[in-house]
Amino acid sequence: MISVRDFPKLESPFERETIGGVYQVVPKLKSEFEWIFSESVLAVDKLHGTNVSVIIQEHNIEAIYNRTAKIDLWRFGEWFYEGVKNSIELENFCPDSLSNGQYFGELIGPRINANPYGLEKHRWVPFEYLKIHDYYKFWNEVKRNTKLKRAGKI
Repeated sequence: MISVRDFPKLESPFERETIGGVYQVVPKLKSEFEWIFSESVLAVDKLHGTNVSVIIQEHNIEAIYNRTAKIDLWRFGEWFYEGVKNSIELENFCPDSLSNGQYFGELIGPRINANPYGLEKHRWVPFEYLKIHDYYKFWNEVKRNTKLKRAGKI
């Protein structure tokens, strides 16, 4: 049996300030997030959805969780299942090729956070998919320039 974990809440590495009555992110890095300039960090889009994980056992979907709450399809969870199903159909997620484990991602769509993406159907986007297909290519240049600035070379 797989022990269910919660994916840690993502915090913005940047300061926030109220500007013109709007509380927003500004381009000032919080000191505790200096590690984001390390070689092993890859920048991906932070989707505005809800954290959902899928438990795979013997290449089958055993359960779907929102944080640590198991989703009950019969009570309120049809959009969670719809999102995972759509992810499989779009080939963003393939349970038959995965080993046993818990896989994390973000559920987006009509019933989630006022649907900022304007989707007609729910979609679950695995974080592993984002790391491969939707990362910011400019990030390596940002990290390189930051290291050069710190070294006094630019």
